[in-house]
Amino acid sequence: MPTKMKDVEYTGTGNSPLRQAAIDSILNGDIVIDVGCRMGGWIRPRYDQGWSGKELYTVGIDPIWHNISDLFSLYLNYAIGPEDRDDMVYHIVANEPGCNSLLPPSEELLATQLVGGQLRSAGPVEKVQQRRLDTVLKEAGFTPGESTVHYLKTDCQGADFSAVQSMGEFLKDTRYVEMEIGLDPENPFYVGAERAEDVIAGMESLGFKLIEFVNFPVSPLPEGELFFKRNS
Repeated sequence: MPTKMKDVEYTGTGNSPLRQAAIDSILNGDIVIDVGCRMGGWIRPRYDQGWSGKELYTVGIDPIWHNISDLFSLYLNYAIGPEDRDDMVYHIVANEPGCNSLLPPSEELLATQLVGGQLRSAGPVEKVQQRRLDTVLKEAGFTPGESTVHYLKTDCQGADFSAVQSMGEFLKDTRYVEMEIGLDPENPFYVGAERAEDVIAGMESLGFKLIEFVNFPVSPLPEGELFFKRNS
């Protein structure tokens, strides 16, 4: 039976002991992938927590160029999904770029307000390139079975499990996966967004166990973070 989020919820501040252990156990030569890296807000503190002293191969991926290539060994402007395509529709939330997604924003999301009372609004639709993660890794020179992905972080706004699945054979060599997830299927961020229960079950079928859940109390709609570890 899939692990229940409430059984592994972390309610403290800062990194939990489990998260810190994952950060500390990285080895020279390991790969780190930050999907939906935006301005580098996730990777910067990891460097401060000890990764800056390691010889790592870091990959930052985002559909929008943010001029942060100096933060990564490889910085790419792609959406991530189940197939390689050059014409994916990308939905812009005009006044909150952090909500941009391959999925259309829901009516529920567009009915929420920003600080100051302004409603979130759907912006223009753009076309972006999409790649599978195994395509990215192979083009960077890595081979399944010969490379270790220590940490895969995804922030794909409703389509994170799809991004994880695109790792293909590289998933067998992946130790930790961190992803954001909507928590209320009746009030989703996006049309067609993945459901937490389905994602947890899907990850377990891929050989990963949910070891931590964190709730985001200040999100406009119910949202949190799932943290998985590959089964030994």
